[in-house]
Amino acid sequence: NWTMVDPGETITIYLKYKLPFKLEKTNESRNIIEQIENYLNPEQKLLYPYALLAQKQSGSIASEINSVLKLPNNFNIVWQYPDGLAVTVDGWDISDSLEEDKYWAVILEMQN
Repeated sequence: NWTMVDPGETITIYLKYKLPFKLEKTNESRNIIEQIENYLNPEQKLLYPYALLAQKQSGSIASEINSVLKLPNNFNIVWQYPDGLAVTVDGWDISDSLEEDKYWAVILEMQN
């Protein structure tokens, strides 16, 4: 979506969305990606990546970015980027200054 803000004005945008698909394990034939996953994840845990890239508009002053990731009870965060990312039991709560492009990522493990 797009929004316009006049110079010197401030606007807060709230964006909430639902993924258009469900995360499920499939029984497809093994391809090279699955072979790599088997090598890196020998226990065959169900892992899912999630990332957010926030880009600063060129020429603008730094703005504040807030992002809340709420996970269902059957997901755990097993890896995070950057190392200092403040994760909670059920997701993340990011409040940061967008002085430059920022990137946050997690790998999620699905519990049975």
